Amino acid sequence: MTHQNKTVDLVTKAISFAAERHAQAEKPYRKGTNIPYIFHPVNAGKILSELGAPDNLVVAAILHDLLEDTETTLGEIDQNFGAEVAELVQNVSEPEHGKKAWRERKQHTIERLKTAEPDVLKVACADKIDNIQAIRRDYEQIGEELWKRFNASKEDQSWYYQTLSDIFTERGDDEISRALSARFAEEVNKTN
Repeated sequence: MTHQNKTVDLVTKAISFAAERHAQAEKPYRKGTNIPYIFHPVNAGKILSELGAPDNLVVAAILHDLLEDTETTLGEIDQNFGAEVAELVQNVSEPEHGKKAWRERKQHTIERLKTAEPDVLKVACADKIDNIQAIRRDYEQIGEELWKRFNASKEDQSWYYQTLSDIFTERGDDEISRALSARFAEEVNKTN
């Protein structure tokens, strides 16, 4: 089997695994939409794949919300996709998601990303690119009504995404990281 076939098999396995878990979750759709949640992590993986990121990063992006939003355990990710992918997923997940206030969770993410490994930054940035693109598209369609979907105001969201953009830009130290941070910064600027 060629490397290319192994990549397709691994990505397909990750998509199937994540799709099944997100479909069984309490909230199987993106906030305020009828869009199945699986599109978000697949988009994050696609962003990395298009930039030529290694398989483990693409797979971690596809699986990145499982610990936060489904009953999936870290052990299951490790068993099915290996310790490296499991560690990446753990490092991009918010601890105690949904149990702490929005600002506290986001501040934790910001602090963690200031010192995170480069691969963690790449997966996190791909996730945030897809998030901000969805926010921008939805804002263009429904305007200020959009902010009612979130646990934070437009101003808080703006602070969060601008702070992330600064971190990604400052810490981007290779071609993929720089491409991701530039794309994210562009999206943040369009949204503000």
